[in-house]
Parts: sequence; C-alpha cells; structure tokens
Amino acid sequence: MTSKRSRKRFRSHPCQSSCCCRSRRKTMNNQPCPMCGVEMQHGYRTLTLTYKDQSSTFDMPGWYCANCGEGVHTGKDMQESDRQLNLLKAKVECLVVPDEVRRIRKKLELSQAAAGQLLGGGPNAFNKYERGLILPSQAVSSLLRVLDAKPEAVSVLRDAQSGSFIASHRGSKRTARRPPSGPRATSSV
Repeated sequence: MTSKRSRKRFRSHPCQSSCCCRSRRKTMNNQPCPMCGVEMQHGYRTLTLTYKDQSSTFDMPGWYCANCGEGVHTGKDMQESDRQLNLLKAKVECLVVPDEVRRIRKKLELSQAAAGQLLGGGPNAFNKYERGLILPSQAVSSLLRVLDAKPEAVSVLRDAQSGSFIASHRGSKRTARRPPSGPRATSSV
C-alpha cells in the first residue's frame, strides 16, 4: 500500500503510475536519436569552452549518434562540463582550484565540514569546492592562500569562533587623546 504522499505524487505525474520515466532518466540504453531515429551510443567528443578570451578543451561525455552526429547530455555529462568551466574560470579569475583547496584543507588538518564552518560557506561548501562543482569566492580563495602560507593563523579563526578572541581583546581598545582645540585657556593665580 502506498502512502498518501506517494499517491499524490503519482497522480500529478503524466503517466499515472510508478514513475516510468525515472528508469529512462538513469540510462539511455537503446534510445533513438531525436533527429534521425538511429540508436545512440555513449562516448566522448572533444569540446572547447571559452571564458574571457581563454579556452580549454576536454573530452565531453554524452550520448552521440553515429549517423547524424547529434549529441544528448545527461545530468552526469553536464556535471563534467560545469566542472571544466569552473576550472577555466578559476584559472582566469586567479581563484584556488579544487586540488589546491583539498591540499590546503588537509594541511590545516580540517574536515570538509569543519573547514566550511570555520572559513565560511557552510558544511557542504568544501565538498563542492573540492569536486569542482562550485568555485570559492575571491575572499575564500585569498583566505586559503594566507592560511597556506601561515597555517598557524587558523588558531586566530578558531579563537574568534569560540569567542575567546573577542573576550581577550574587549578591553584593549586604545583611543588616541586629542589635544584641546582652539586657544588654550591659561589660568593666572
């Protein structure tokens, strides 16, 4: 027996049954080409991406028709394209690349979740940075480069996060004393 939730989902689905399309989305075996009808085969084609006058060429996975050359790219195929574009953007914008992010994080002896919490971005940010799914911001890239050069600085971030940095620096504000402005009043006794 299906729950109300699953029945509702299937009712709104066009085929009115357990999702027949889900299995087609996972694999395209024996799928005809949308242009000519010939069966498509999974393979790789050379693709060149360009970003701000810089180019990168890589092998793009996808389903390709041997007859007409048409290509169909699934979600996993597009992830590779997105990853390659992010690598190109990182190079052009001088951001840290996934391997560099991983190396620095390990050098600091932080888990991905701990790095996301300590350096910003949230618990999944470093997982995505390291897989090349998203790019770190310029600020995060700069912070990682500083921490790579001065790993002991991570203790400042830990102290700030725990509140001990704020407590230890609360009373240390120094204010400069300004000389009185205007003519000096002199007292005669």
